[in-house]
Amino acid sequence: MEKTNYKIIIGGYCVKAEEGTPVVFKNGVWMDLGILKEGKIIYLNKADQEAVLNRPFHPMGCFPVGESYVEGMWDYFSTLWQISAGIKKEPEKLYKGKSLLEADLAVWDNKEKENRDFLENIDQVQKEAGEICYRYLDFSYADGKAIYQVTGICGTMVKIVCCRGLGDDWEIPEYGDEAVILLSQALQIVGGRDKITD
Repeated sequence: MEKTNYKIIIGGYCVKAEEGTPVVFKNGVWMDLGILKEGKIIYLNKADQEAVLNRPFHPMGCFPVGESYVEGMWDYFSTLWQISAGIKKEPEKLYKGKSLLEADLAVWDNKEKENRDFLENIDQVQKEAGEICYRYLDFSYADGKAIYQVTGICGTMVKIVCCRGLGDDWEIPEYGDEAVILLSQALQIVGGRDKITD
């Protein structure tokens, strides 16, 4: 399905927002949180967290929000997106490796291989299914790579978590242990890696 682009009026400016953009919008006298989808703003009914309500999209009463805002409200936005997009959680695909300690020297190589195999197997399954969730992102850093796994999707954004137990365990300073980044950035990283391996 082709994604819709929306126009949002902020002051005297017109900005474009993609389908799935998290927003703050005017809901009567209150401000509420929602996501742009199919010409509507989707949001959760406060009385019933399972209900998804539609409201006509109004470009002058709607403000797109960035990754840091979504990161702070991840549980709300991701729950909303899962319900409206019909996405199911698959916790068995989450990487659970931990940093290897000096005490692990005897089993270090085996444990590191086991962790890598798990991450690469899940990545391959998700690649074949055409899914970005649970795939890994490798960022060049220092003398190696910082590895993060995509653990959730919320419209135009994804949550990434740093993967430990893979060797150097580098971490990107601005991302830390976990962060929210643009879906387009995650797709670009995965797409570049797929071109090399295909």
